[in-house]
Amino acid sequence: MKLPISPMLAQPAATPTGDHYPPDMLRDDHAFELKWDGYRMIAVREGRRVTLYSRPGRVITADWPEIAAAIPDGVVIDGEVIMVRDGKSSFQALQNAKRMRPEARAEGLRYVAFDLLAEHGTSIERWPLRDRREALAGYLPDNPIITFSHAIADGRDAWGQVLAHGLEGIIAKPLHSRYVQGNRGIWLKHKRNVVQMFEVIGWTSGDGHRKGAFGALVLGERINGKLRYAGKCGTGFDARTVQDVLAQLLERHTTKPEVDPGQVAVISQHLGSRTLVWCRTGLKAKVEFNDWSDDRIVRMGSFKGLESTHG
Repeated sequence: MKLPISPMLAQPAATPTGDHYPPDMLRDDHAFELKWDGYRMIAVREGRRVTLYSRPGRVITADWPEIAAAIPDGVVIDGEVIMVRDGKSSFQALQNAKRMRPEARAEGLRYVAFDLLAEHGTSIERWPLRDRREALAGYLPDNPIITFSHAIADGRDAWGQVLAHGLEGIIAKPLHSRYVQGNRGIWLKHKRNVVQMFEVIGWTSGDGHRKGAFGALVLGERINGKLRYAGKCGTGFDARTVQDVLAQLLERHTTKPEVDPGQVAVISQHLGSRTLVWCRTGLKAKVEFNDWSDDRIVRMGSFKGLESTHG
């Protein structure tokens, strides 16, 4: 098997509403796994040599030595690194864990293994998922840092767990499916809409019925104390809300962005030709959104409210 591999991906799919479920969630030939909020990671062990790869293929073995030490011999595993807080995976806690010593993060750090791609040098990517998962379960050690991603047979039951425990969502996988590197379409991702507070770091100029106001709020997220771009939100506003929000934005208008130059470049690239106006931090927007993109940008965000943190 040629390394690093390009992980198989999940296609975003419809969110269940009430008693209406997407067709794939009603099938009995699928495995339904809970979705975790962490880092995708491929783990490879050949004898004493262990290599951990990030999703883009970067070697990250040194970041997670305790996970590397627990990988069984002769396997290539696909999984997710997570940090558990209050019974749920927390991306923020995982970001913080990267700066901790292994003994300080031992309680919550987990590698959730969900697929086996090779054993003892032989690829098993063409095997059905059902057989790959069965083989994977037989390799996993009796070590709490590596856990098996247990599947739920009924999609409705799986979604019920998501709602009951405030989890992210589920991944629906056909049990007969092969592992197709880089594919996005065989596995489906059903996510619960998320509501989160974001720093407002600027806005784009409006046009059409918003001309003279703003088109979208530019959002920031604090990770490890640093403000990073998290996307934009231009829906969920009525005419009165637009004017109320605009008045608060204008009070905080500035020509100097409160993100570092690297993030300014990311924002400019993402927004393209749209005119961007910066504002001082101090406003937080409550945004409901469907999902994060691969580079952690809000997808399908809808404005739900605004609050000031500076009075």
